Amino acid sequence: PTIPDPPFPTSASIRRRALAALAPVDERAVVSGDAAAVLRGLPIPARQVERITAIRPGAVNFDGPDLRLRGTHLPAHHIDTVDGIRVTSLERTALDVARGRSLPQALIVLDAAARELVALATGLRGEALRYAVLDVDTRRESLGRLDEGLAEMTGWPGAVAVGTARPHERQSSESPAESISRGWLIEAGLVDLEAGVPVSAQGRTFWADLLSRDRRVIGEVDGWAKYGDSPSDFRASLTAERDRQRLLEDEGWRFVRWTLEDGRDRVIARMRRALRG
Repeated sequence: PTIPDPPFPTSASIRRRALAALAPVDERAVVSGDAAAVLRGLPIPARQVERITAIRPGAVNFDGPDLRLRGTHLPAHHIDTVDGIRVTSLERTALDVARGRSLPQALIVLDAAARELVALATGLRGEALRYAVLDVDTRRESLGRLDEGLAEMTGWPGAVAVGTARPHERQSSESPAESISRGWLIEAGLVDLEAGVPVSAQGRTFWADLLSRDRRVIGEVDGWAKYGDSPSDFRASLTAERDRQRLLEDEGWRFVRWTLEDGRDRVIARMRRALRG
């Protein structure tokens, strides 16, 4: 029988583990990496946090069953407190998680962090945030924080992978599935797709996960969570989604839909065929 994937770690579960792991360590320790990302509400590529990683400047490196302690220097501006636990800053956390990852995996956390930086800078959420992340000046400001953090990592293991991924980061990407899919397509040379942009049809505005204006192609990453938790929510959401697609198809748009379970090669092949017309 197929063994189901373990559930993604929650902030509450990581907080309990972090408090227990750091109990013997002095109060200067700062949670970093995947554990810090979960505490900050950022998505991570892994389904599990194997060990709590923490930084205590000047400490001797230590590897235990549930704690990986490093004595790396950590500037004060990269230390925050979340729910009573010291954690690395948003940008430092994202860069640490992305280091050494493949492009699709790195984009999961870089996209989310860049989007959250805009949300924190503007105070916007929901529909307003969707427009804010498309603003060039706002984008430049938040990208600057990530670039500064990356510059501090010059020569670090895995930093080259982050530098490769950074030009492809998009604050307008709204989910890990979208980030992974876009990473697959970029690796295949399909680099001209816009992410998380509005498109109008018959006086209404809709949002496309991925879009090619020249080829009139919309790519949509489907996941059951987007349709709601109850049967009534599911029916209403699915009906609205079908109506949306019909309106856009009437305007000459073609759709390519997939889930991550379809796999990298199939997604690339289907999108490439659509873009060729």
